[in-house]
Amino acid sequence: MITALLLALGAPQEAELKFTKWEFSRERIGHKVVAEAVLFNGLEADLEGLALVVIYYDRDLELKRSKPVDIESLPSGKSVAVTVEV
Repeated sequence: MITALLLALGAPQEAELKFTKWEFSRERIGHKVVAEAVLFNGLEADLEGLALVVIYYDRDLELKRSKPVDIESLPSGKSVAVTVEV
């Protein structure tokens, strides 16, 4: 079974980001997996310079890592939709 681990790179350590949507779809012909998510900033501070990476695992073995998806800014109390493709 393949599981996914999300890493929000570049976010301050105390930042708690909440995914309000997280869906995967797979293209059988192109062997692509697309993750669509909505990231919500519940903090009082705006966040800038975020990069989102999805890592796919099979037990302890890392199968594939997505290219970073840059999120320029995420204002406090707002959401941003992101699409990550592997």
